[in-house]
Amino acid sequence: MMPPMQIKHLIPTLVALLLLQVGCGPSNEFVPPPPPTVTVSEPMVRDVTSYMTFTGQTAPLETVDVRSRVSGFLKSVEYTDGDRVEAGDLLYVIDQEPFIAALNAATASLRSSTAERDLQKALLERLTDAIQRGAGSQVELLETQARYDGTLAAVDKANAELDKARLDLGYTEIQAAMGGRLSRNLVSQGNLVNANETLLTTLIELEPIRVYFEVNERDLVRMIKRERDEGHERRREDIVVELELTDGSRFEETGLLDFVDNTVDARTGTMKIRATFPNERHVLVPGLFVRVMIPMTTAESVLVPEIALQRDVVGSYALVVDEKGIVQRRDVVLGAKDGKDRVIASGLDSSERVIVNGLQRAQPGNPVQAVQAGS
Repeated sequence: MMPPMQIKHLIPTLVALLLLQVGCGPSNEFVPPPPPTVTVSEPMVRDVTSYMTFTGQTAPLETVDVRSRVSGFLKSVEYTDGDRVEAGDLLYVIDQEPFIAALNAATASLRSSTAERDLQKALLERLTDAIQRGAGSQVELLETQARYDGTLAAVDKANAELDKARLDLGYTEIQAAMGGRLSRNLVSQGNLVNANETLLTTLIELEPIRVYFEVNERDLVRMIKRERDEGHERRREDIVVELELTDGSRFEETGLLDFVDNTVDARTGTMKIRATFPNERHVLVPGLFVRVMIPMTTAESVLVPEIALQRDVVGSYALVVDEKGIVQRRDVVLGAKDGKDRVIASGLDSSERVIVNGLQRAQPGNPVQAVQAGS
């Protein structure tokens, strides 16, 4: 072991040797990091249909408010709330006893009137024979003829009352006027039902189903001009309509326009239009809000994924990588959305490499390492 004094003298020598070694090493130069990696893809080119879209609401093809045509106490309800029924199915029965009694009374009245008519007819015939033999009075003949004519009128009245009694008895059985789906029952058994007033339930027809929507003046003029520019006017029944539901899904069936109002509402500046859709599976029910989509044109379009587009105060833009590997900005005009892609109306060429992943690492003017999507 070396004495402490010798160690003390060696320390300066060791420090000098270390400094000399550091000074003879390579210089400390800055090495830039490699360019960030981004994923690029060429824009897609395919036929895309543009749509005019409107907010609409579904409505039943037919609606019937079920009411009784006679007054009386409700005896029975013959359906379950929400049932589907066919035309002629029995829905309600009004207490029939008063109407049976009225029918019997009308039948008896007709028999009485018929008997009186037959009597007056026989008297008239006998008096006519007597006058022909010179044994009767012309005044008595006129009186008898008048009484006979009165009995004819009485028979006609009795027949009418009998027919009405039969009708009223038939009206005590309330039947479905059409096939469709019933709402809930609104009147409990035993309650008094007033003729033509008391609402018992509602019956609607769901197949097909209608959709009403309104077109504003600007879109209306746009539609008319487009048809004129194309050199033809489509017939209303040839215009196909599509639906988008509130969950974003497309309705499985397409419909057709079947009604266009004849004037623009001056208060709202819109025109009411109606389309009818098949609804065999009853997916649509009345009262739903839907997006009505009318196809306008189909043309070859340039599309990029929606995630590749960015927006700032200037507008929408996409980032591309040029042939030198430098990021460039392309200001674009957006068209319609097609699924997860967006139509680029202008500003982007179909041969350019658009950054679709790694946008946060790309800045215009800086180099990047471009990797083709799917590779």
